[in-house]
Amino acid sequence: MTDTENEITDEVPEWISLHTGDALNGDGLENIGAAHPMQVVMLLGPKRVGKTTLLAEFHNRFLCGPFAGFLFAGSLTLPGFEHRCYLSRTTSRMEKPDTRRTPLGSGVHYFHLAVRDSALNDPIRHVVIGDASGERFRTLHMNREDVLSMKPLLAAMGRTVFMVDGRHLANPVKKQQARTRARVLVRSLIETEVLGADSMIDFVISKWDYVVEHQIEDFAEAVLKEAQDSYASAVREFAIHRVSARPSIGSKLEKGFGMAGLFQAWVRPIRTPHIKLAKVPETSRSFLRNVGGQNGS
Repeated sequence: MTDTENEITDEVPEWISLHTGDALNGDGLENIGAAHPMQVVMLLGPKRVGKTTLLAEFHNRFLCGPFAGFLFAGSLTLPGFEHRCYLSRTTSRMEKPDTRRTPLGSGVHYFHLAVRDSALNDPIRHVVIGDASGERFRTLHMNREDVLSMKPLLAAMGRTVFMVDGRHLANPVKKQQARTRARVLVRSLIETEVLGADSMIDFVISKWDYVVEHQIEDFAEAVLKEAQDSYASAVREFAIHRVSARPSIGSKLEKGFGMAGLFQAWVRPIRTPHIKLAKVPETSRSFLRNVGGQNGS
């Protein structure tokens, strides 16, 4: 064997790591961005607001055929989507549909969708949706350093989505907290210049079926208008949405209510992240313990 052959053999790794198809991390996101123009969206909201359910139902919509004027054209995270959809399937033997939650302390998970307009007039578009844990959302309210640590990440996003829990708006005990939490975070991110004149925001009330069922549409609309009036002038675009990804049994709303308009906002226009995504620091565990002790959760 020649020296050249030895050199080639030495360079071949014993094992080659292949992508599992589960959710992507920041490195995987950069790989997509290097190959394709893409729109990157970040979902922010408290635990059980419906972020992961929204992700799962986008996947389910495309399993049924064209959605929101687009055809499914592929995904690098199909197993990741399916993993989060499993509890909504009859094969899970759950009494009612549910969704696997984003684990606490797990940072941000990214899910990839490639779509093409139904008329086949435009090239394939790539959308990557980031799902931040409810733990991350909670600490952003209470720690300025955590807010500032999100600046490199959110600066690379095409859109930032703030979600308000419609079920909590319908609860007399929780409605004022639900009303203010997302608005306080938007204000904090704008005041610290994490978000600014080039940012695009979607302000979403999820679980709109609870709003309709409890006949609090006027209150919910006031929440949306209050946020829009307060912050629309500070950013490039501020859109409001009413969504019910998976309405409760007996609801008057159709499954996926409001999702088409939200997805269309995410797909247009395509914006490629213009900076390298920074690693988001893990939240201090001691800080979380202090928060948990104060909140009793």
